[in-house]
Order: sequence, then structure tokens, then C-alpha cells
Amino acid sequence: MGLARCISFCGFALAVMHSPEPAGAEPAAVARAGSRRAVSVSIQGEGQDSKVLSATLLEALARLELSMVEPGTRRANELLATVEIQLAPAGARIMVRSSSGGAVLERTVVDPNTEIQREQIADAVRGAVESELLAEGDLETEQKVRAASADPLEPSLKREPTPKQTEPSSGAPKTVQPFQASAERREPKSSAFGLDASLLFGGGPVASQAGSAMRVGAGVALGYRRGSLRPGLAVSGLYAFPFEAGNDELSARASLMSARAVGTLEGFRSSSLALELGIGGGLDVLSVKPVSVSLPAAVLGQPTTRVGPVVSALSTLRISLAPNVVLSLSGIFDVSLVTEQYLFDDRGERSNVLPLWRVRPMLLAGISFTALGASAFQGEPP
Repeated sequence: MGLARCISFCGFALAVMHSPEPAGAEPAAVARAGSRRAVSVSIQGEGQDSKVLSATLLEALARLELSMVEPGTRRANELLATVEIQLAPAGARIMVRSSSGGAVLERTVVDPNTEIQREQIADAVRGAVESELLAEGDLETEQKVRAASADPLEPSLKREPTPKQTEPSSGAPKTVQPFQASAERREPKSSAFGLDASLLFGGGPVASQAGSAMRVGAGVALGYRRGSLRPGLAVSGLYAFPFEAGNDELSARASLMSARAVGTLEGFRSSSLALELGIGGGLDVLSVKPVSVSLPAAVLGQPTTRVGPVVSALSTLRISLAPNVVLSLSGIFDVSLVTEQYLFDDRGERSNVLPLWRVRPMLLAGISFTALGASAFQGEPP
């Protein structure tokens, strides 16, 4: 009996020593999946501050407990993934490759707002790297769990890995379709039109002996933001400060208000410069009052106000100062369609005291702000 009890006790102790861990317990060796915790990031090109983008990517990778290293500082087998970003005014090109060299993600992010574009780049990189991290972690976790839970007394009981847990041996490129589709849905749709509001100031000669008439005004412009010609319609109003012309005996004091509607087409465009050509017309409202320090008021004529049609041609250079702010420099030629004369009759001798020009050149500078829709320099240059 003593020998039988001894054999039973030894068998129980052996069973306890080889009993597997509970099903819910995970070995400490596999609590942190994945041995490669570094990602190589290369940012090239221009279009936004690469330092700010690098800091955004560093924060996104830190959430996954990954470190960001410069290209060439680690061997390929020590990296989880390689990220290459090409920045350009037309958009940011993102390429994410696995440690084996297979393509994980290739995508172009386009957004006129640099902050939104930066966040979209970080989301795309984080999603692609996270999928690569999960794929590597699943494989290593499965291998370690099988090695830790295998019973040496029963070598024939081995769990075959499912196709989902087996990494492709051919090194074929992997794509993250669910993430890419969701990222595409998050991209805002840009408008094809934009409405700009402008403040204008400048001047030009209106009549001989009167000097340059200084003008101020405002305008709005509706433009189509796609294609090469980009047609638009600009409406503006200008006020000319009072000016005088004449001689020591009699002079004419005049003021001028103008309204214009001009159709425009883009002749040249780059990422920050654009040249527009336009033609249109409008009305000039000219008020004239005779003034004299020697003649009595009874012999002076009454003040007059006349409205005349005008044809306008212009050329405008636009310079981008910010995503929604543009500086404009315009050369304008107004052609009056009516002939007006303001004559002084001195005992039968007549003289024109306000010789108006039929062709009136003008230079205008302006600051434009995008009020609605797409900005003036949104999209890719033709």
C-alpha cells in the first residue's frame, strides 16, 4: 500500500507541473507584440512647414508606441515600415512600405488648408503603420503562444495557423483597403466657384491741366476655380476725389463716380501668381461746378451732373499673400463713348475750361479676400 500511495503522489505532482495555463491568461513574453518599433520617415519637397508636419507624424506614431527615425540610420530588418512623403503645391504624395519592401499605402492628399492636409497625412500614415504593426504582432503572438502552450507529452496536438494568421511568403504588396476607403470619404469636396471681396485704391488722369484724380472703392468678383481659363465676372464702384482744371479767371471743380462690370479670363497662372485679362463697361457720373474769384456769381453757369457710358479694358496681376488673401495690381483703360465740353464764353471768345480725355488710363491696387467658396489659387496650375 505504501508503494502504491507513493506512485500516485508522484503522478499527481507530475500532472500539476505540466498543467497548461488557464485559457484567459496570456504569457508575459507576448504581451507586447512586434519586435520592430521604429519607422523611417522621409519628408521632401515644399508646400508647407516640414518641421510642423514632422512633429505631427511623431505624435501620431508615439500613440502606437513607435519611434520615428531618419532614413539610413537603421537597417531594413530593424524597421517596421518606411514612410516617404513628397510635398508639392499640387498635393502631398504618401508612400508607406513594409520592412520587406512591399507597398502598404500609396496615396495623394490634396487640400488647400495646410492644417487639414497635415492631419490627413498623419491619419493616413498612422493607419497604414498600425495595420503593419497588427499584421506583424498577430504572427509573432501566434508563434509564441503555440510554443508556450505546447504539451511535450503530446507532440501530435499542434494547432495549424489559419490563413489570416499566416504572413504571405512571397512578399506581395499589401494594401489597407478599409482604411483607404474611409480616408477618402473624409476628404471635403472643394467648390468649383469662389466669391472674392476687394478694397481698391489708385488713380489716373481724367482731364488736361487737372492732374491725376485719386480714387477709392470696392468690388466683388465671382470666379470659376477650375480649368485653364477660369472665367470670372467682377463688379466694382469707384469714387474720385474732387479735382480742378481751368485758369486764373475761371476754373471747373469736378467729382467723378464710376460703376463697372468686367468679364475676365486667366491668361497665365502659377502656384502664387496669376495674370487676368478683362473687358467690360459701365457708367461715369461726372459733376462739374464753375468756380471764380473775380467773376460775379450771376455770370457763372449752374452746376451740372451728367451720366455717360464707358467701355473698359484691363490687365490684372494677382499675387497670393495667404491661402485666402490676394494682392492685385491692375492697369485699366476707360474709353468714354460721349464727348463733353465745358466752355467759358468771354465776350465771344470761347475756351474749354475742363478738357476731358476720351481715353482715361488708371492704375489700381487692391486687397482681395475669399468670402465664399474656393480661394483664387486653389487647385493645380494648368
